[in-house]
Amino acid sequence: MKRLAAALMCLCLFSYCPIIANAEETSSADGAVISVTVPESHTLTVEAPDNVEVLVNGNKGAVFNIERLSEPTIEIKAHDDEEIVKVTLNGENISDKLVNGQYKLPPVYENLTLEVETKAQETTPTEPTTQSTTDSDTSSTTTSESSSTTSSDSSKTDNSSSKTDSSASSTTTSS
Repeated sequence: MKRLAAALMCLCLFSYCPIIANAEETSSADGAVISVTVPESHTLTVEAPDNVEVLVNGNKGAVFNIERLSEPTIEIKAHDDEEIVKVTLNGENISDKLVNGQYKLPPVYENLTLEVETKAQETTPTEPTTQSTTDSDTSSTTTSESSSTTSSDSSKTDNSSSKTDSSASSTTTSS
């Protein structure tokens, strides 16, 4: 009797809780159909000043076609004494994630926009200090040494020319 009661209870539960194993109907009451298409690649668009070079996996450009779920490496190089101030990817600041001007993207699943901002590098002025004084002392020493050498050479030249003149005059006298 207990078995019969248990079997009837199970039969009652199955009849009140219908389960649909396979739902294939895709249209709603108004006839709309929902479907999803996943692209094989996405676009990375670069917005950067002319003095900035952006490479994706070693290729230069401003618009890149990137395979879906790939993880390309972006390299950013600033030229002409410019400094990279800020880099954003789809509005998120990734400047602190750059390592030696490079950033490895996480798996790409959407179109991306990379923006680079730069500013002119500040040059530190070189101050003429002890080093330049030492250089001027050295150059004056060198100059004075070369002048003394020049003056001793010129005195030798003068002596030889005076000897030549005296011998020439003695030659003239004896004839």
